[in-house]
Amino acid sequence: MEAFRKPRVCKVCKKRFVFKENFKMHMKTHPKNPYVCEVCEKRFTKISELKKHNVIHTAEKPYVCEVCNKYFKRKCTLGMHMRLHTGEKPYICEVCQRCFAQSYSLQRHKRTHSGEKPYVCEVCEKSFRYRSGLQIHLKIHTRDRSYVCDVCGKGFALKGDLKKHILATHSRVKPYVCDMCGKGFSQKGDLKAHIRTHTGEKPYVCDVCEKSFSQTCHLKSHMATHSAEKPYVCDMCNKSFAHIRYLKKHIHLHNA
Repeated sequence: MEAFRKPRVCKVCKKRFVFKENFKMHMKTHPKNPYVCEVCEKRFTKISELKKHNVIHTAEKPYVCEVCNKYFKRKCTLGMHMRLHTGEKPYICEVCQRCFAQSYSLQRHKRTHSGEKPYVCEVCEKSFRYRSGLQIHLKIHTRDRSYVCDVCGKGFALKGDLKKHILATHSRVKPYVCDMCGKGFSQKGDLKAHIRTHTGEKPYVCDVCEKSFSQTCHLKSHMATHSAEKPYVCDMCNKSFAHIRYLKKHIHLHNA
């Protein structure tokens, strides 16, 4: 009767087996991840997983959002995208109960509670909570100043810093006004810092001597008194300073 049983077929090499024991022994001759991508050589346990993966290497985007007509390579990516339209947020933080649409967003958020900073700068060993923060920080070491002000020619490493510079230096628009004294500011953060001059609030505290400051930039300058660090560097002669005010005085010597 065994000879009339439906044969078992190996999905890897298509070899057929009548007996279950022989089939099991044969399967052990193949690696655990027998299906290999011909482009990047990544291995998969199932041929269906390989087929899904192969879409990455093509321009094919067969999955379409019915709401906004955006195309996607994978069905699961379309599913995640649909939450933007439905507002669904199934991933919940166990600490603060905040909800997220994507699982990776929840994992990133959890670092705000754990204090984990897995991304470390290889130059100065400063650590960051997010990869994007590390990438922005690295521009400090390369001294990349690709964002240049059209008005004065000053260069900046970050696009956001250029925007802040234009608003603060060249723009007369000051939409943020202090309710106490009527002084206007081009940026909301500057208004918040200014209000502390009225309230006396000093939320930024030194971990070494517990001295408090109203602005984070003042705390950073103060921290240099506890170390030999000189983070402010002259672009002209590379001389470094512990405080930005010393750097500004030094730059005047070049311009004199």
